[in-house]
Amino acid sequence: MGPSDLPFRDPPPRRRPAVRCAAQVGSTIHRFVVDYLIRVRARVIAEDFDALVLWGVLAHQQAPVAEARVGPDAPGEGLRQGDLARLTGIPREAVRRKLLRLEAAGWILRGPRGWVIHPQRSTQALEAVSRDWSQRFVTTAGEINRMRSAG
Repeated sequence: MGPSDLPFRDPPPRRRPAVRCAAQVGSTIHRFVVDYLIRVRARVIAEDFDALVLWGVLAHQQAPVAEARVGPDAPGEGLRQGDLARLTGIPREAVRRKLLRLEAAGWILRGPRGWVIHPQRSTQALEAVSRDWSQRFVTTAGEINRMRSAG
């Protein structure tokens, strides 16, 4: 059984249409997010959820400069261990251990301004996930629009 075959169910219908629509939209968004996390975890970082969150925060931090030079020496990039602990709520010592494991696995690099994702490894690993994710996002947005129109 693959991640998209998980038996997600919409909540039972409610009496008021607006409440029912909000519950269905919430359920659809939740299904999309959980499915995405399962797919990324399976295809990209098979560590643990906190490691995936740390990698995701680093990737998000670098997203605005994706077209620019990316790597440990790129200007203005990177997050330090304390910043990651504060942003994610993961204890600082756990952040340190997970960063070292992600670095050893080749997912991230330590630069003079903090931690960054490894550009080549991350790009290669995310290409298929991103194509799939984009199509699923469009499908999910269509489902939500139909619910809002009907509700």
